[in-house]
Amino acid sequence: MSTSFYSGYITGSVDASVVVDFADAALLTPLLPENTELAPVEVAPPGKHPIYWSFNFHQKNVGTPIPGLFLNYSEFAFVIPSVRMIGGKGELFGYPVVLYLNSWLGILGGRIIWQLNKRHATCKVEEDLLRRSLRMETRLTGTFENDGSSAPAAGNTAFEKVKPWLNQPLLTVGWLGYRQSEFIMDFQNALIQPQQGEITTQHLLPGFSEQRIPFQSLRDDYTGGFSFQVPWKLMLPKRIG
Repeated sequence: MSTSFYSGYITGSVDASVVVDFADAALLTPLLPENTELAPVEVAPPGKHPIYWSFNFHQKNVGTPIPGLFLNYSEFAFVIPSVRMIGGKGELFGYPVVLYLNSWLGILGGRIIWQLNKRHATCKVEEDLLRRSLRMETRLTGTFENDGSSAPAAGNTAFEKVKPWLNQPLLTVGWLGYRQSEFIMDFQNALIQPQQGEITTQHLLPGFSEQRIPFQSLRDDYTGGFSFQVPWKLMLPKRIG
């Protein structure tokens, strides 16, 4: 008996709220692995670089190497897109600086197989029809409120602008060296729900701790919040180059 893992990938589905923003490049550079750098982003304001905060309220039916074993958990990821290798071929990657989740098995697999910087955190989810929040204990809280009607991802001009950042391969580094993994989210039938709200951080990352960050719903200026529910596929990692 085999699973998709032995075909080179795992699958799952995610119900996520995401906030896209620009941050000071000087704060992001120290968070990058050695031999990598921020690639120029034409639409970024001077001295800024894009980031996204991904509050994955529900990661559902996440595959594992064990046939029949699937995981369900909540997760947060802080990602810097448009990162490249110094002296490399110019490929752009999304660098997941840190991921917090409430599944020890998810952490184990993410660290050993994908070299992702996954860490454990107690999670608290509160949600109703219009408003929801995800709290990663001692780290941060994201609070989201629907702002207007949802619309198909296809043809949503504001979403189409930030979608390439979400689709960049994930860059990881560890004892097996620098590797990349394709993280493919299927937006073909997805609805994008504009959301506004606030992120409050406690002990997160240098330059991003003890902050209150209000945000508006996703706009054409590449910033803002939104939610979606999509199936995904995560390919097994491969060496860069």
